[in-house]
Amino acid sequence: MSKEYQNTLQSQINYKADQVAKELPEFCRSFFDHMKTIDRSARTRLQYAYDLKRFFSFVQRQTGFKDTDIYRFTNAADVLDKMTYEDIQEYLNTLNESTDETESGSRTLSPSFKARNISTLRSFYKFCYKHRLIEKDMANLMEMPRIRNSEKFALDSVQIQRLLKAAEEFGKGNALRDRCIITLLFSTGIRISELVGIDLEDIDYYNASIVITRKGGDQDLVFFPENVEVLLNEYAGERKKLIPADGSGALFLSNKKKRISVRAIQEMISKYAGLAGLSNMHVTPHTARRSFGTFLYEESGDIDMVADALNHKSIQTTRRYIKSREGNKRKAQKLASGLFK
Repeated sequence: MSKEYQNTLQSQINYKADQVAKELPEFCRSFFDHMKTIDRSARTRLQYAYDLKRFFSFVQRQTGFKDTDIYRFTNAADVLDKMTYEDIQEYLNTLNESTDETESGSRTLSPSFKARNISTLRSFYKFCYKHRLIEKDMANLMEMPRIRNSEKFALDSVQIQRLLKAAEEFGKGNALRDRCIITLLFSTGIRISELVGIDLEDIDYYNASIVITRKGGDQDLVFFPENVEVLLNEYAGERKKLIPADGSGALFLSNKKKRISVRAIQEMISKYAGLAGLSNMHVTPHTARRSFGTFLYEESGDIDMVADALNHKSIQTTRRYIKSREGNKRKAQKLASGLFK
């Protein structure tokens, strides 16, 4: 079941996080041990490790450390206390040309990723200072960049149909699979990682439901409408004819007959969005989740129901999903008042 897939995935991320952390200077170990004790997720630890790896790669190239191997240092003060304000600022400036290294590849840093890198470094410095590993706390000298709130789009039914039409026309041998993936994302609001983890045996056609594994490992039921059942049944019939190369019972397979990856779905949706003339809307798998939530709220006005459907722990998270659409309504209200001037 999907639970087994999620457990395997978490084990892989745990292993990767530990491996990347081992590439850092020895004095970083106590920081990552601390992260484990406060139950930071493996994915968070992995991202912190990548961020610090970037920072110490910069430090090693600096004049004062070029002839020494900082990765063998056991005392944080021997490195961090020798860093000046100018050194820190120079590093922060390099983030403008950096790429982000993750378990799924690399990408150019956006302002939000730069902010995350700075946040990681600040947390590391504060930890070292709090535990008296260093004498100078440079954390407060690291200013967070301003992040402009970009508009988050939700697709309407016509735009979703254009996306599905693009998959049907350009999907070739994967058209049915891709249409099924898009339909399932938009009709259930599940996260892309939850969709990737679905196995054939997780589907209950009698109850029109799917067992999915949520973030944190909890299993949950999501229900799908009748139009999804027809498409899902058709695709499942074709999927059962395939023999997975990895021996899994995954519902969605890649061209290599292995469980499809999150990255493959991201690229697939981006491709179809371009072909459907939706490039300006920055369509991603998360757009489907936002569209699902926005539609539910506009039809029902029940934010508690929307939060439950999206598996949000906080109602404030749900409010962010519907904020932009409500904002547009407010703008329309003000513009309409001009009719009576």
